[in-house]
Amino acid sequence: MIESKLSDRALPPLPAAQDPAAWERERTSMLDILQREEYGRMPAAPAGVTAELLERDDSFLANRAVCETITLSFVAEGREYSFPIRVITPKLRRKVPYFVTLSFREELFDRYLPLEEICMRGYGVAVVHYKSVAGDDDDFAAGLGPLAGDRTRPDAPGKIALWAYAASRTADYLLTRPECDAKNLAVIGHSRLGKTALLCGACDERFRFVISNDSGCSGAAITRGKVGESLGRITEVFPYWFCPGYRKYAEKETSLPFDQHWLLALIAPRHLLVGSAAEDLWADPASEYLACCAASPAWRIYGKSGLKHFDRLPVPGEACHAGTVGYHLRPGAHFMARTDWVRYMDYIQANRAK
Repeated sequence: MIESKLSDRALPPLPAAQDPAAWERERTSMLDILQREEYGRMPAAPAGVTAELLERDDSFLANRAVCETITLSFVAEGREYSFPIRVITPKLRRKVPYFVTLSFREELFDRYLPLEEICMRGYGVAVVHYKSVAGDDDDFAAGLGPLAGDRTRPDAPGKIALWAYAASRTADYLLTRPECDAKNLAVIGHSRLGKTALLCGACDERFRFVISNDSGCSGAAITRGKVGESLGRITEVFPYWFCPGYRKYAEKETSLPFDQHWLLALIAPRHLLVGSAAEDLWADPASEYLACCAASPAWRIYGKSGLKHFDRLPVPGEACHAGTVGYHLRPGAHFMARTDWVRYMDYIQANRAK
C-alpha cells in the first residue's frame, strides 16, 4: 500500500548510490539544489562565536537547574552580528545532551516547551527566540537580515535559512561548554520552526537528532499531491521564508527537481524524528509520513533501517520509533504538546550515543 501511495506521488527519486562514499558525493549536490531552489544559500560559518553572560539564575526550577541569558556574537561577511539565547542546564554531575530549541516566544515558560519535565529527565535546553534573530516579515535590514545580501538574487537566503544559521551558531557555543554531551546534540522546532530545524540538521552534521514537529509544507511533507497548505499558498503569504526563486514553482509542483524527502534524506545516517498531528490537515500528516518512507533508502546505504513503517498510514496515537527515522501521529491539532516532547525524549534516550 505504501509503495502504491508513493508511486501515485511520482516523486523524483533519490540519487542512486551504492555506498556511503557515493552517497556523500550525491548529498553535496542535493543540498546545493535545495539551497539554490528553495531555502537560499546558507551564509558561510564564522571563524568563531563569542559569548557574553548577561544574567544567571542558579536556583532555577526550584534549584534543580541553572538558567543563563547569553548574547552570542560573531563576524560574518565583514560585519558583526549578535543575538540572545537562554541556556537551561540541569544540575547533574555528568554531561547532558542539549536541545537547541527554536522558540516562537521570548517567555521561557511557554506552552510549547515543558521546561521542567525536560530538565528533570536530564536534558539541557538552549532556547533561541526566532524573532530575536530575524523578524518574521520581509524586513531584511534588522538582526541577521543583512546576511541575506541582495534579495533580488533568486538564490538569496530567506528567513528559514537565517533562523537555521542561528541554531548552528548556538551549537558552536554549546560545544564549548564542558557539561555539553557533544555526541547527542539535538535541534528541534514546531511548524515554520520545524522547517528550520530540518534545514539546520541537513546542513549541520553535528546534530545527532533532528526533530520536526508539524512542519508541513516545504518542511517534512511531500509537496506533490499534498493537501492543505500548498507551495503556491506558502510562497504567496510567506515569500520571505524562502529564496525568491522558489516562487516560480507555485502551481507547478511537478516541475520541482526535488521533493521534501530529499531534505529528510540529507540527515542520514543520523537520527530524524518527525511528529504529526491527526487534525492538522493544513500540514498534511499523510504527506509527512510518506516523506519519511520515501527518504528511508538513504539510511539503508549506511546499513541502517530508516523508518520501520506500517504498510499503511498510521492511526492517531501510533508511533514508528524502532528505526533510525522515527515518526509518530498524535491525536489533536497543530500544536507542540507535552506528548510530542515525551515521544522525542523517549526516542533519544533509547538511541543516545555512548
